[in-house]
Amino acid sequence: PTRRSSDLTICPPYEMEEILHLLVDQTFLAVVDEEGVFTGILTRREVMKAVNYLAHDLEKEYTVEKK
Repeated sequence: PTRRSSDLTICPPYEMEEILHLLVDQTFLAVVDEEGVFTGILTRREVMKAVNYLAHDLEKEYTVEKK
């Protein structure tokens, strides 16, 4: 299926669930401001690096126990 370019952009307020859903099939998303002006690119790689850091940092700060 063909996607509209607006389907591949994110703008404030950012919703992490939507971003993760879009990044399943896309390697990057264009970031635009409230007026639709391009402000940057969010890559799948950068999101994964942040999640990886958070997961490792969580184990440093907290004891993770099985339920």
